[in-house]
Amino acid sequence: MANELMIKEVDFNGANILVAQNIDGKMYAGVKWVCDGLGLDVKGQREKIQKHEVFSKGVATLPLPSNGGIQDTIMIELDFLPLWLANINPKLVGESVKEKLIIYQLKAKDVLAKAFLPDIETFIQDYLDMDEDERGIAYFKEKKQRKMLELQNKELIPKANSFDKLIGANGSQNMNSVAKSFKVGRTRLFAFLRYNDILMTGSKNDKEKHNVPRQQYLEQKLFVVREYTIPDDDGEIVNRVQTLVTSKGIEFIDKLLKKVNYNLDSFGDLDD
Repeated sequence: MANELMIKEVDFNGANILVAQNIDGKMYAGVKWVCDGLGLDVKGQREKIQKHEVFSKGVATLPLPSNGGIQDTIMIELDFLPLWLANINPKLVGESVKEKLIIYQLKAKDVLAKAFLPDIETFIQDYLDMDEDERGIAYFKEKKQRKMLELQNKELIPKANSFDKLIGANGSQNMNSVAKSFKVGRTRLFAFLRYNDILMTGSKNDKEKHNVPRQQYLEQKLFVVREYTIPDDDGEIVNRVQTLVTSKGIEFIDKLLKKVNYNLDSFGDLDD
């Protein structure tokens, strides 16, 4: 998720405030940075907004880079920032903080939001400074980028919507539903998971283990196995097992498929 975030530090009222924007366009401010800028107790304010009936709806834990690597960071959506700041009792802070608090309440949201807006004046000046050939190159370059984005969205958005719907469903999903969601084919998905030694390949004498997850993946709650009985061709009742995928398992499979760009053509000739 970190690579889906745009992150900037904004100089506001003499303090650096970390601001992030996600792929949907929502913007967040780092709670710690706001508290540091105001001189407030970070731990106390974090607990307050996370427990508050209203503020908690705008709180997000985002994976952001730090000196120690990627770390989960408590952020608050910019739309909720003024509400949180307005709820801070001025009587409980010092006089110097009161003055800063008023400035933050009135201006912080708008100033931080501008961090991700294009600088129109700079853009116009850059364009005017170009010669005719450079303007033509810039125009076609932007047009090409827009076309590439349109094609990417056309391909990825339906897959993302299908994926979100699948992992949000109650209970576990059968392999057919999972394969259909990723548009890779059930047989190829089984073969791909066997190739990666996630599912077992049953022998002629022990076919019940065929396509059954190995124990370590069951213990990680990526899969569950459902047992059932059906009559065979001779009318005899036989035991069968079905491999189901949990929401955690769907995310796991998605990460594996991304490594091969969802291309399982090389697994098409392997037995189911």
